[in-house]
Amino acid sequence: MSEHAINIRIYTKSDCPLCDEMSEIVNRASGKDQWQIEYVDIETDEDLKQKYGQEIPVMFINGRKAFKARMTESQFSKKIEKAKQLMNSSAEIEKANDTNDQVFVPPTPLLAFFFAAVLCGFGYFIFQGFQESKLGGRQLSGKLLRVQDRDNLPLQFDLEKMTGGRLKLAELKDKVVFLNFWATWCPPCVEEMPSIRSLHSKLQSNKNFEMLLVSADESRDPVRKFFGNEPAPFTVLLDPEGDIARQYGTTRFPETYVIIDGRVRGFIEGPRDWDSWFSEAYLQTFLEAR
Repeated sequence: MSEHAINIRIYTKSDCPLCDEMSEIVNRASGKDQWQIEYVDIETDEDLKQKYGQEIPVMFINGRKAFKARMTESQFSKKIEKAKQLMNSSAEIEKANDTNDQVFVPPTPLLAFFFAAVLCGFGYFIFQGFQESKLGGRQLSGKLLRVQDRDNLPLQFDLEKMTGGRLKLAELKDKVVFLNFWATWCPPCVEEMPSIRSLHSKLQSNKNFEMLLVSADESRDPVRKFFGNEPAPFTVLLDPEGDIARQYGTTRFPETYVIIDGRVRGFIEGPRDWDSWFSEAYLQTFLEAR
């Protein structure tokens, strides 16, 4: 196998439909290129089960994490092309280092120009940071909250409410929707729940705001027991065994989507301190723009 072959490692396990789907995509795409493919069953290693158990399947390309859970052929092809470009760039740099013995020293005017450009760029970013901090805008709060920007249509659903009746996501197309996938058996979900309550108390008076928590528990009983004598002030929906969560691509709870006027605008993977000022500020920027 050539030293320049693309190395693909896939962490998988038995009885995993998404694993089979990923393998089929790789097998269809392979053949014309020189790849080294390795499948690793995480069930044979406790450390791997603990690290990747909630993300399976997970793909690494040349040692870099490329995909988890679901991927498309188009996405896979783009990652492969990027890996080829990186390999070619590295090869060109190595070749240049081998063939050039002399160190290029730029003339003084060029150094002065470069130094001035660096100072201008540094000053620009300081100015931008100051402006963002001053305005408390969406960009700053989004960075602090570690929001992944999105612009796509959400998967529509019609789910049963914990209090009875049903709710369709389409009914909230004109609102700012905080959509959180969670479960009572998920420690990070339980940990962030008090801060979610706090965030809701700050924004509940705004008629344009709606908070939805979609439980992936098998039934309503553990959810009812979880809230106990403190009923949830927000809407709790029941998604038995996480069917809708999986269709959204959720593999590790909790995950949160911010939906504005029927389009996903932000994605937050993992738990957050929703009681922080920047969590409220991020959502307020959407609410104030209405």
